[in-house]
Amino acid sequence: MAACAYLAQTMPFGPIGLNVSTMYLATLFMMALSAVFGFLRIESTISTMNANSGYLHMIEMGQLNDFSMRQIARNAVDKVAERTKTMYVLRNYTMLFSFFGYVVTKVYATYPV
Repeated sequence: MAACAYLAQTMPFGPIGLNVSTMYLATLFMMALSAVFGFLRIESTISTMNANSGYLHMIEMGQLNDFSMRQIARNAVDKVAERTKTMYVLRNYTMLFSFFGYVVTKVYATYPV
């Protein structure tokens, strides 16, 4: 979010087209998308911890003594955890692409083709 604020303050604004200001705008949107994925990752981490806690509580209370029931419950927890991994990967990729986009835009603005 701090990178979005910095870029929004320092980027030149201009008409949409094949120009430097549009490249900065695309980078800004990519950074904002990265922030959204970061918040979704935090949300899904909380859901994963809640599901894991419920799973461990059911084991502790003896509700999952049967192996097949335990496996079904574990698969449900793993499905919730998979969303956390997905949001983590999406956040990192969008952050990486926005960084490269920013560097490419800065270089292109300094040394136009």
